[in-house]
Amino acid sequence: MAEVRRVLCAVDFSACSRRALGYAVDLATWYACGLTVLHVHPVPIVDEARAALSPPAAPPAGLSPVERAEIRRQVEELLPSGSAAARAAQILVNEGDVAGEILAETQAGDLLVVGTHGRTGVDRVLLGSVAEDVVRRSSRPVLVVPPPAPEAVEPVPSLFREIVVAVDFSEPSVRALAFAVSLAEETDAHLTVLHVVESPRGRGARTDGQQGTGTHAGGQRPSAKARLHDLVPADARVYCHVHERVETGTPASEILRVAAERRAGLIAMGVHGHGMLGRLFVGSTALEVVRRARCPVLTVRSPHD
Repeated sequence: MAEVRRVLCAVDFSACSRRALGYAVDLATWYACGLTVLHVHPVPIVDEARAALSPPAAPPAGLSPVERAEIRRQVEELLPSGSAAARAAQILVNEGDVAGEILAETQAGDLLVVGTHGRTGVDRVLLGSVAEDVVRRSSRPVLVVPPPAPEAVEPVPSLFREIVVAVDFSEPSVRALAFAVSLAEETDAHLTVLHVVESPRGRGARTDGQQGTGTHAGGQRPSAKARLHDLVPADARVYCHVHERVETGTPASEILRVAAERRAGLIAMGVHGHGMLGRLFVGSTALEVVRRARCPVLTVRSPHD
């Protein structure tokens, strides 16, 4: 079983964060672990160079003790009264950059749970995405819950009865597979282990160690399926239902297609990126899946990133 000692969930009182909190409570209950619920009061980041040339009329206002207490009360109202994990939850109220504060509290959880507003197009460009920023930068596994995801009104085994895990044979994807296998074993789930061989139309991603082309995409399929089989421990197949699958196409689109076909309750995948520059451009496939998924997406990074 994956070691999860505490679940950290960020809430902003939106419908999507309420949905994410439901998953966080269910996961904390399933793992019999602690739960931390974090609300961040956004404070604009001050550009010191620009402020020196044109000082703001007034410094950003912080929360008063009364306001902080009111936010805590509102967070408490979000937590289901019938859950022991929710009743014992630690509530944090921070101020600052939202994504930065969530990441600063990562020591409070082995698994982060965040909701995404599902913005697209111009809204995403102008407003950015806290969830995507957390996925890019978090050293911990992140469960992103999108607006189309069902409410977490059932226990974890029912929510995650069908799991699709995308494997490109990188270290992060192998770690994501290990997490997914552990969860599938505990919940007697159906686990689809998926590798996508990049089609000639695919852009930039490397698959099975080399660029996918029409010439050797077909040749990669048998070896890729054998490698997928070897990655799943033999004893895991006793406790869950495992199916290896190799598809050809654009990775993000194929992952989403297979997840829809399987009616997956969870997609798991690794994210890449080393250092500041790597994390800036990290995981175009992972971010595309996060943006378009209709079920929660679990992203896992290598501990060496």
